[in-house]
Amino acid sequence: MSISLATILDLISRECPAITIESRSVFPETILNDAEVQFALTMRPLRRAQFAAGRACARAALSRVGSVPYAIPCDPDGVPQWPTGFVGSISHKSTESIAAVAFAREFRGIGIDLECDKAADEEVLSGVVVNRAEVDQLVQLRRETAEIGSPSTWLFSAKEAVYKAVFPLFRIPLSWEDVEIAFVPGKRTFVPTIRDHQDLSLRGRIIGNGAWIVAISWLEPPRCT
Repeated sequence: MSISLATILDLISRECPAITIESRSVFPETILNDAEVQFALTMRPLRRAQFAAGRACARAALSRVGSVPYAIPCDPDGVPQWPTGFVGSISHKSTESIAAVAFAREFRGIGIDLECDKAADEEVLSGVVVNRAEVDQLVQLRRETAEIGSPSTWLFSAKEAVYKAVFPLFRIPLSWEDVEIAFVPGKRTFVPTIRDHQDLSLRGRIIGNGAWIVAISWLEPPRCT
């Protein structure tokens, strides 16, 4: 029997206990404050509802780690502005939204991504997000993963999570080829490498159920030597 999206998020939370994750379905726009409303003015109705649900997730996650329910506006690049002392990430797809929050003393950055796993997307995505070093990895991923619609969507999700983890810090414009994902055989983990930034200590986890994929990546603080 396929596990639910809620179970996927629970598994990731257990495996990443320092990161707090919350989920919501489409949420009333009335939860938005003035700065958030201004950012969402030009959005279509579904996108505004997703935006509101993402903010509801983020506020709930912040509350769970002891923060007051701050507004989370976006900067000119569209990056969520988290309260001082916290890092976070928001993702949404269709009627589902998720957010992840952690203390900045634990992580330099985190990124979370939610995707629908559709076999029909494989042909298009495989020619866009997959580099030559990753082809064999996707073959192995399909062999090891019972419920998988599109291996390339798994790769897409992992790369999206990595991008969200690093872009707010460095504002690095990354192409799909700039990020290489190494899935760890038999595990729900992956190791990302960014071209020209191989010194960054990045890790990630990814879980799917044949309908949904959730990927999360984090950037660890520099190690003392």
